[in-house]
This record gives sequence, structure tokens and C-alpha cells, in this order.
Amino acid sequence: MSLVDVSCPAPPAPGDTLSRLLHNLARLSLPLVAVAPLLLPRGGLWALGVLALLGLAGAGRDLLASQRPDWRLPLLLAVAALAWWATGYWHGEGRRALPFAVVLLLAGLAAGARPLLAPWQTTWWWGLGLTGIITGAWALWQRGQLGVSRADGLDPMHAILYGNLSLLAGVCCLAGLAWAWSQPRRRPWLAWLLAGALGGLLASLLSGSRGGWVALPVAVWLLYRLWWRRWPVRRQWGLGLVALGLLALVVALPQSGVQGRVAIAVAEVQAYLADDPRGSVGTRLEIYRGSAALIAERPLLGHGHQGYRDGMRQQVEEGKLIASVARHWHAHNDPLDAWVRRGLPGLLVVLGLYLVPLWAVMRALPGAHGGARSLALAGLLLPVMFFDFGLSYAFFAYPEMLAAYLAWALVLVPSRSPPSGSDP
Repeated sequence: MSLVDVSCPAPPAPGDTLSRLLHNLARLSLPLVAVAPLLLPRGGLWALGVLALLGLAGAGRDLLASQRPDWRLPLLLAVAALAWWATGYWHGEGRRALPFAVVLLLAGLAAGARPLLAPWQTTWWWGLGLTGIITGAWALWQRGQLGVSRADGLDPMHAILYGNLSLLAGVCCLAGLAWAWSQPRRRPWLAWLLAGALGGLLASLLSGSRGGWVALPVAVWLLYRLWWRRWPVRRQWGLGLVALGLLALVVALPQSGVQGRVAIAVAEVQAYLADDPRGSVGTRLEIYRGSAALIAERPLLGHGHQGYRDGMRQQVEEGKLIASVARHWHAHNDPLDAWVRRGLPGLLVVLGLYLVPLWAVMRALPGAHGGARSLALAGLLLPVMFFDFGLSYAFFAYPEMLAAYLAWALVLVPSRSPPSGSDP
């Protein structure tokens, strides 16, 4: 059974009280899974925890019915959890690595909820649209009423995490338009998801998260290649002109802060090329250089968290790196951070977090149609955009962000190729 709703499973039989209860709980939980990572304190953990409880209940039902559970994904996640914790233990930091291992194990339990979630696309897209609308309004309120320079979320969702996750929610709402178009009441759903998309994009712009903006052209290109280019040419041009107009309006407004953030980034790149590293861009590039030097020393097992910090401080003291590098506790790049602190096992875990969902989606996407294609597109955007985000910041250095990624992946990524010609 696929999470992209390709088989449209029938509701449980009237006498099957437990199955009815579990399916209703799954339907009610999907909006929470969509909303929680952005709008609740440590919401990624709440979202994954809800799915884990559903997965445990689903596994118990299957055992009572003498059905064999699918153990492949839970086993893969358990191996990843063990690898992550073992490298931490090797460096004397087993306790620090434990939250990440627990998140991966929770995801293994949550995998059992995937068949329960399959029939309920409506509640997922409703929740995701709500997420974009609320996060856009929240960012506007922060800028207009609180006067903050960069909108952010609740701890630990500082501006970078908040802005990039808001951008992902907005772009996934755009992917949901194919589902909305196939609904009997298409106009309210199209308006709802468009509002969610605009809210997510607005929150990203007001957060000033420049690294996430690099992912936006990639996301738009994927949407065009896999969906929009099938539209009539007039509709393609109309949507393109509206989108460009809205983007130009936001960028042109001084209150948005976009112009200033871009100008600062350009100046910092020019300074770095002139051998004068400064600002956030210069500091990041110096962090990458120092991290690469540490990886060359211990490529197999890495340095651990404290060893990484000590190694970077030593390079600062020796004059190899600028002083601002010493303030940062991770490498501001997900693959690089995993490799330098957790060694080759950590790098393989992070690459697997991107590649396994990507492989599953690419296998299922050619046969997905209508509403099924919307979830498949969102499932493709999730690892691609997280990879782009992770090039300029270490998202997986935070257990909450790892939990948010895994919770959304369990909803969006199909478990197998959909049947040919299916269309919910």
C-alpha cells in the first residue's frame, strides 16, 4: 500500500471496530503532523511521536490478525540509529547522540502507521494549507507589530530553521494544487492551498533565510518539469507572470528586508574573494575549510562534538581560520557536519536520509496520476529541498528538525510503485 493514496483502500468493514478507530485517529492526526513542526514548541518531536503511537497500534492490530508487518524500513532506521549512537559512544558522547538515535527509532515505529494514513489526503492538504497560512500571518505579525528584523519560530526554530521549513510548506502547497484541481469542489481547495503557498513563501522571505532561497528555483524547476509543462501554454504564462509579479513586489518593498539581505551576501562574497573573510558568508566558507581539514585527519570515525570544537578552536589560534569560526558548534552543512563529527557512518546515515526517500519517490512517480501525483511531487520536494537547505546549514544537527523531516517523509513518500493507471 502506498502513502500516495494510489490504491484508494476501502474503509474498514463495519464490524472491525479497532480498524475503524485506528483509521479515524489517523485521519485526525494528519493535520497535527502538518502543523506541529512549524507552529508548536519542539513540534517535530510531537508529530513523529503521534505517528509512532499510531504505528504501534497498527502493529498490534496486525499481530492480532496474524498479518506479517513490513520490517524493512524499521530495520533500516534501527541500523541508522545504532550507527549514529555508536559513533557518539566511541567519542565518549553517547548521551549526546542518544536523542538522534531515539528519533530514528521512533521513525521506525511510526513506519507502521503508513497504511493507516493512505486514505486521508483531504486532511493532510487541509493541515498543510493551514500551516502555510498561519506561519505567513505569524511572520507578518512579528515584522509589523514586534518590529523584529527577521521572523522566527518557537525554540529551537530560529530564523534559518523557521524560514526554510516555511518555504518547504509553501512549495508543497503548490504541489497540492494538482490534488485540489481533481476535487469536486476545486475552487475552495485551490484558494486554500494557494493561500498556504503564499503564506509559506512570505514567512521565508520575512525570515531572511538566504540559504533557503537558493532551493526555490530548484523546486520551481521540478514542479514545471513534472507537472506545469503539461498545462496549456496560456495558463503556464499566466501563472508565471503572476508569480514573478508577486515575487518582484515583495523583493521591491524595503520593509521585507530582502534587498538588504541579498546586498549583504554579495558584499561578503566579494570580500571573501578579496581574501577578507567576514560576515556570515565568510564565516561559513571558513567553517567549511576548517571542517575539511579535520575530516582529512580522521575520515573514518570523525572527531565527535567536543573534538570538532577543539579542532576548530586550535585552527583559529594558529591563525588558519578567522576568529568568528570558534563561536559555532556545527559545520553549517549537513553532510560535512555528519562526516566531521560522526565519521563515515554519520555521513552514510545523512546521505541515506536523502537518497532512500528520493529513490522511493522516483520509482513511484511515473505511475502516479491526479491526487496521487501531488503527494509524490511533495515527497520528491522534501529530500531535494532539505538537501539544498543542508548545503548552508546543518538541519540534522537538531533532533527536532530530524524528527520533522522523518514525520513528513512517512506521510509523503510512497512505500512501493503505484499500480499503473490508478487515479484517486
